Amino acid sequence: MKEYSLRNTILLYLLVSVNVFIKILLFHWFCFDGLMFSSLWRNPVAFGAFYLPKITAAMFIGSFVFMFKSNRWIYIVLPITDIWMLANFIYYRSYGSFLDIYALSLAGNMKGFWGSVIFYIDWCVLSWILITPIVCVIYKKWFSNNRKRQIPIGVVALAISWVVSWSGVELFRKQCEKQYFVAEELDHWYSSLDPRMRVRLMTRNVVQTTRQFSILHIVVNDMIDFIERKSNHVMLTDDDISTIQQFIQHNQDVSMRFTQPLIIIIVESLEDWAVDPQIMPNLSEYINKHKTLRVKNITSQVGGGNSMDGQMILNTGLLPIHEGSVSFLFPENKFPSIAECKQGEATVIVPHPVEVWNQMLMSKAFGYDTTISVLPDETLLFDKAIECINQGYQIIQVITMASHAPFTDFEEYFTLRVNEDMPKYLGDYIKALNYTDACMSDLLTELDTASYLSDEVLVVTGDHKIFYPKLREEYQAYCDENQLNYNVSSPYCPLIISSNTLPESKILSEEVYGQIDIYPTIVSCLGIEHYYNG
Repeated sequence: MKEYSLRNTILLYLLVSVNVFIKILLFHWFCFDGLMFSSLWRNPVAFGAFYLPKITAAMFIGSFVFMFKSNRWIYIVLPITDIWMLANFIYYRSYGSFLDIYALSLAGNMKGFWGSVIFYIDWCVLSWILITPIVCVIYKKWFSNNRKRQIPIGVVALAISWVVSWSGVELFRKQCEKQYFVAEELDHWYSSLDPRMRVRLMTRNVVQTTRQFSILHIVVNDMIDFIERKSNHVMLTDDDISTIQQFIQHNQDVSMRFTQPLIIIIVESLEDWAVDPQIMPNLSEYINKHKTLRVKNITSQVGGGNSMDGQMILNTGLLPIHEGSVSFLFPENKFPSIAECKQGEATVIVPHPVEVWNQMLMSKAFGYDTTISVLPDETLLFDKAIECINQGYQIIQVITMASHAPFTDFEEYFTLRVNEDMPKYLGDYIKALNYTDACMSDLLTELDTASYLSDEVLVVTGDHKIFYPKLREEYQAYCDENQLNYNVSSPYCPLIISSNTLPESKILSEEVYGQIDIYPTIVSCLGIEHYYNG
């Protein structure tokens, strides 16, 4: 029978702490591709600033060894740590940020979309999970399951790790905010690390806090956020509300309304390089036959609302909120939108239940009269759009789904063949977009040949980009080696606006624009530039 000793408890504390520390380093390596080893001799201060927070985070988890008699808690805490890191790793690959309280609140919205999560799991993700069983075997074999509590030691260890973590995160956040506001004063609202990407301040804080500290410090970051929001929360007075309403009314003129039919197609995860005759021949042919404005470099600016943020930016010209999704936090709002200047009926056609992203409420908030859910394939989706055109709807917004990761929900309908050695996800993405293009063909033919349509405006864009940087590098290398003229390394969405009312066709391919630029461009094409000059 194994006897208790303080020495064994301390060894168990070190075992758990080292286990968590290794996982933190692996997580950082998988996300950011570096562990700053060389800074040990180049910049020892930076080396210490990088590793000390990660050590204190591991110490915090390990400190609970002193608080419990039984080791059974390890069976709970270590797997939870693994799950937390795995979830954040996948979320980072998908959206470039990490899970906060607002992102977690959207978990119920994943119904039917879990395949897009599995898409980002590979061998490296699972590697750190194998460490936990090893630790469990070691402690089961060499450590007693019943020990004396060492609460004073545990409290001291917890306090030290927590104080160091809290003060460090708070100091780093203030430095980030200072850098942000300096950049804002210089009229340069871009990230210092990604100069071509507009980013939200809170996302920058979450990512940089994790990069500098550890994935476990997100909890500390969220707590500081919560306290700051509570302390800085300002309630608007009736006078404030009145002033805001007067400003909006003064800058918003809906007396003039547009009469042209407006068809908006938001293709799931559509990137500009994929608008190619080999991948999307029908759309490409339509573009070549009609006066078209094509903007090739549209930076995705979606936030926590993801696809719904893409809809909101296009329809309202508003950027996403800093935390969470507007579709769950403010679905009852009425937003300034293009649809407010319509004369006829407007509808949104979606390929999923109307509860996803609170689509029914958000369609109404954007000024649409109805939301139509069409299942199960995209041929029926565009058939419904043609039906709505024939019924006299003035605005029809169609949202596709076939190219949603992992791109295989409609694979039984795929007809395009790609090279057998092409990376699977790249090939599936290309085949999914080809399928969407084929489904779109009847609608494009209707727009092209219908005698009652002569001044319609067609808008095609993507809601956000799809591939994370590592995959882009791999896929671009494959395309170069196989002489495929696909610029997969370009992380931009397209904006395509076709209308006979345009003076000429034009391609903008040099400058980088934001999704925020789509709304005023559509408004200009409709001849209602006077609307909402705020």
